[in-house]
Amino acid sequence: MTPTDPLRLDVALVCPEGDAYAFASDEPSQTQRCPWFMLGNVFESSAEYAQAEEAYREASALGHGVAARNLGNVLHEGGNLAGAEDAYRRSADLADARGAFNLAVILERGGRPAREVESAYERAEQLGSAPAAFQLGTILQARGECDRAVEKFRLAAARGDARGAFNVAVLAAEQGDLDEAESAYREAFSAGMEEAGINLAFLYEDAGSPERALELFNLATSSSRNDIAEHGRSGVARLGGT
Repeated sequence: MTPTDPLRLDVALVCPEGDAYAFASDEPSQTQRCPWFMLGNVFESSAEYAQAEEAYREASALGHGVAARNLGNVLHEGGNLAGAEDAYRRSADLADARGAFNLAVILERGGRPAREVESAYERAEQLGSAPAAFQLGTILQARGECDRAVEKFRLAAARGDARGAFNVAVLAAEQGDLDEAESAYREAFSAGMEEAGINLAFLYEDAGSPERALELFNLATSSSRNDIAEHGRSGVARLGGT
């Protein structure tokens, strides 16, 4: 790894199988108090999936968007992808952002036409989904629409997705805007993204600030992630630290 070969996220990143954001079912909140929905949660937590499916269907029919999403999750985990898609569409129609995002994810995984997938992410983004905004950014970046991609990455970051800030930083560094890159890497790093700390260290090293780079490399050496710790040790050795 050299300063000219920074870590970066896959620009076509999708939510991995089993991702906690995409496919975890919600517990009932004060605004979700619905007997069928709550019963579905009880059955699902007890691994009684057939009963959970029935209860979530009842709640979904009553207009409960989160129940529709949870129904999709149960069906997805059971291998009924067509049923899951229908449930996620219902959830999106009921303005559940995470259900709309899940719909986009399974459409993308299923090899649907690019425009259909993008439209699904757009719907989820309009409903407030941070990862949907990030995914739209990756789609736009892959098409070479970098200015629009940055807008989506900024939106994702503003909604709490550190990957958005990270990609803003990568694009800013590529365009020579080092102040913007530094700020965005710091934002991602502060949100717990260790890759951003490594890239920020490389940025400082390239800019002739070895002391600031060394501070970050030293910090990385104590990471529980082997790749981050190795980059940290390499940076410390290269800059003559201890």
